[in-house]
Amino acid sequence: MNGEKTALTYNFSEREVRELALLLRKVENIIPYSLKPFAGQIEEHLYNSMNIEELEEFFNRGKIC
Repeated sequence: MNGEKTALTYNFSEREVRELALLLRKVENIIPYSLKPFAGQIEEHLYNSMNIEELEEFFNRGKIC
């Protein structure tokens, strides 16, 4: 964290993580550089919790059911 103090601690639900992932994918071209590590952690969580078929279906569907 480059010597910065932690400003916020929050435990995301799985639904929140998935909704954030979809949102961040939609706006990935305008995400500030400082938020890219956060976006990367969100995607990494999904990659570690789904197989490739589930990931493809999730991102292609583009919504949470």
